[in-house]
Amino acid sequence: MREVIKNACDKIDPEGGNYDANGHSRWYGYARKAVELALPVQKRPVIAVSIRCDVTIPDLKSAQLSLSVTEDRPLKALKASVDIEHIRCGDFVVTLKPLPDACIGEIVLYDRQGGASHHLKQT
Repeated sequence: MREVIKNACDKIDPEGGNYDANGHSRWYGYARKAVELALPVQKRPVIAVSIRCDVTIPDLKSAQLSLSVTEDRPLKALKASVDIEHIRCGDFVVTLKPLPDACIGEIVLYDRQGGASHHLKQT
């Protein structure tokens, strides 16, 4: 069990943790990750935002759809679902573009994997 815990744990303070050759710190031990996993999960409220509309995707052009999220707390996770019908799913890229002042850049959800399929439905 000790080896499993030792190998599963991250060094949380590589500079100041004073780790020995075995990866043990006299301040943090091996078990930070194990302790975190044992703590009760604190549930955050789920914010669901959706939009459904028809957007024409012209050949060799871009189409855009905006969705406003008024929640201003930091995100812990994001789940995005798309359901798109098009003549050829292998021809397009689907991206999420956060507001310009967001601390993350564009997120690519789908990048031309569909080949000749006509329906993209994935989460």
